[in-house]
Amino acid sequence: HLRIGWANVQWPPSIDHTISTITRTAMVYGQIWVDGATNLPGATPGVRAQAGFGPDGSDPATASGWTWVDATFNADVGNNDEFGASWLPEATGTFDYAYRYSSTAGRDWVYADLSGIGDGYSAANAGALTVNASADTSAPAAPANLRSLSASPAGIALAWDAVDDPTLHGYEVLRGAAAGGPYTRIATVTGTSYNDT
Repeated sequence: HLRIGWANVQWPPSIDHTISTITRTAMVYGQIWVDGATNLPGATPGVRAQAGFGPDGSDPATASGWTWVDATFNADVGNNDEFGASWLPEATGTFDYAYRYSSTAGRDWVYADLSGIGDGYSAANAGALTVNASADTSAPAAPANLRSLSASPAGIALAWDAVDDPTLHGYEVLRGAAAGGPYTRIATVTGTSYNDT
């Protein structure tokens, strides 16, 4: 596999984001250098990049609670490949963010902060993500008239009445093994029906 010589979180050093169901954070960019590979045009085959955020002050290599998304190739920047990614946080608070890179299809990862990988990962050099509460604090009404349109071993077709709320993003479809839950979210839809297979 390729030997990663250098990598970092390139930009921005901090993000201030208002929580939303549809608006993602600003793009976060990271760069990687592999001698004799990333200087060639286009994305380097065999290199995988992910951007993640997690608990403030934690180590992404060992701490739980980090959320990782695949980053996409953005551009050739000098001898480096640059990647970009964004997130859709589901909770408010203060978080660290970082990049991780792999040349072994995700078996091994190199964790990078704003200062690069030369001195190892440090939470003091992580990106800072602040997720603020939204001004929209009113929950929408629950949809009424939930009904089964059809049911068979192949699935169940559900429908419900629309909620009259212009700020509504969608409906969460939940499934549970017993009445009263616990429930697991299986889908988020914008229409008023769902076929659960």
